[in-house]
Order: sequence, then C-alpha cells, then structure tokens
Amino acid sequence: MSRALVVGSGPNGLAAAIALLQGGLEVEVREAAGWVGGGLHSAELTLPGFAHDVCASVLPLGLGSPFFRTLDLDVEWVHPDAPAAHPLDDGSAVVLERGLDETASGLGSDGSAYRRLVEPLVEGWDELAPALLGRVPPPPRRGLRAARAAGLRGFAAAARTALGDARSVAESLFETDRAQAWFAGHCAHSMLPLERRPSAGVGLALAVLGHAVGWPLARGGSQSLADALAGRVRELGGSIVLIDLDGLKRINDTEGHEEGDRAIWTVATAIKKLVRGNDHVIRWGGDEFLVILPGMDEELARKRFYMLPSKIDEVKQSPKPGGRPYTKFLAASVGIHIYSKRVAVDVAIAQADRVMYERKRAHRELRSPAGEKTQ
Repeated sequence: MSRALVVGSGPNGLAAAIALLQGGLEVEVREAAGWVGGGLHSAELTLPGFAHDVCASVLPLGLGSPFFRTLDLDVEWVHPDAPAAHPLDDGSAVVLERGLDETASGLGSDGSAYRRLVEPLVEGWDELAPALLGRVPPPPRRGLRAARAAGLRGFAAAARTALGDARSVAESLFETDRAQAWFAGHCAHSMLPLERRPSAGVGLALAVLGHAVGWPLARGGSQSLADALAGRVRELGGSIVLIDLDGLKRINDTEGHEEGDRAIWTVATAIKKLVRGNDHVIRWGGDEFLVILPGMDEELARKRFYMLPSKIDEVKQSPKPGGRPYTKFLAASVGIHIYSKRVAVDVAIAQADRVMYERKRAHRELRSPAGEKTQ
C-alpha cells in the first residue's frame, strides 16, 4: 500500500495531500503548530469575536487556482471595491481597479505601457493559469495553448518582465514616479530586495490577478480557507464500484453452472487487473462484485473501471495457466459513487447500485433480445 507523509499544513501542503488522496495513496499530514493552515491563520488578537488574519489576508489564487476550483470548497469570497491602492507622499494614491480601463486611466501617461503588458495576460488567463500554476515545466501542448492565448509577442514580453527585478522593470517600463512606486509596491510582496530577480514577476502576477479574478478575502478570515482544505483532506474517503455480470442467470440456465463459473472467474480476473494493492474486491451476491477504492476520487474511478470491457476481452484472449475463461459474449455493468465522512458507505453502495442499473438499462436498449447489436 503506497503512503505519503506531508510535512506542513499550509495551503500547498493541504493541496498536495488532496491530490495524493485522489491518486489513491494513504496520506498523513503533520503540522508542528497548534493550528492547520500555515500562513492561512486567523486569530482573535484584540476583542472576542473579531478575527484578524495573522499572515495572508487577500487570496487571489484561492479563487484563481484551477486546482482549487475543482474542490468546491465551502468558502465565501468577499471582493473589495478595488483590489489594492498604493498611497504616495503627496496624499494621493494609485489604485489597482478590477477594470483594466480604470487602472490604466489612473496611471496617466504610463497607462498605455501598462495595458500593453497586462491586457494579453488578463484576456488569456483561463489558458495561462493551468500552465503557470501546474506542472513545471508545463506539458508542451498546455504551454503552447498558453502562449497562443496571450499572443506570442505578449507572452514573450510578460516572460521577460516576470524574470526581471522590480527596480529595473519599473524604471524601463514606466516614466512617472507614481507608476514606478505603484508597481514596486506589488513587487514587494515577493519579500525579495527590489533589485533581485524575479521580484518583478510577483508584482506582474498580482496585477494580472487583480483584473482576472480580483483580490478576494475569505469571509471569517483566511483560516476559513485552511479549514475548508483540511476538511476536504479528512472527508476524501474514496469510491465505491458496483459491478454486475450481465446475463449470468441465462448462462447458468442455458449453458450450465460450469460455464457460469467460468464467466464469474473471467470477470473477477479482469477486475484484478484494475485494482491496486490497497483496494478491496468483494463478491456481492451471485452476479455482483463490490470494489472499495480508498482515496480514489470518482473521476479517476470512472476512467479506470469503464475500461472493464477491454480487460474482460484481455482475459478471454490471453488466459493465465490454469484459467478457463468464458469465451462467448460477456458484458458487465458498472456503477460508481464516492464515500466519505459525509457520504456513508451504505449510501454510496445504494447510489452506485442505482447508477449501475441505469447503465445496465441503457446497455439493454442498445442490444436486441438475440444479443446482436441493433442499428
């Protein structure tokens, strides 16, 4: 049984734990602090009932991360009227607005330079996000889609900017002190000296996110996002698969129980080709099998067990020594449902059973009583 140990319960650690659980591993998360979340931590620092974010406060990637979007987390996002403002010594401020037009207007003569840099990235964000926030380096096709979405020229300009240091980029890109100071303020979130690479990349990313998804806050404090992620780790149980051997009674009645046993052996052997070492396969009645897949999400379970017909064919064509497969037409219907702390196993089995019979009914409608495919 494969196991993984995740050290640290910050958002990256919790996201990794969820991904590993979805991939079928047994996962343990360890945290030295008295809370989960790392920098996603809120506490009553002043008066009772008033939560203060101790570290991270605005969370654009909490909303903009493609992976987080798949988790359907129970977090309410609150958007300020404007994501950010940079106050200046003269009492004025330069504002990062949600709208690109409004932001460019506030930058005055530097607005056009800002627009040329940022607009392609904002418009192509949906394709850029998976490439920028996914595997490094990204798969070639994903990288190519991202480059096309932003335009090759815009993508190249953004890459040069992202790899630069804040001071050089600000001075080369903008003419006014206002725009330079505003951009440098975003870059300071890198916690690097502004003369060090790639501090400019952090500032560029935050500006793009401000337009593409905003700088939202989690209602109740950043801890609510950490708690939602930790809750998903705890709740991610696995998948239930219910498999029904179609027509076993007919085989027993017309061809004899020996042939029926061969049909059962054939399907059971095919199932063994699809399970992992920590999965459980149970004979569930005369013609049904129950498979429990700890830590595997429903999508992965579907991809795997909807391959069962091809595995049955493999067993029929290449039996192991001593095996006696059923060589005639043989089919099985599959139903899948998740189980977790919120979805009890018996409920998941009932739901998987319902899905299985819906698929069985659809299968029957595609075949004639004689067993030949209809047109």
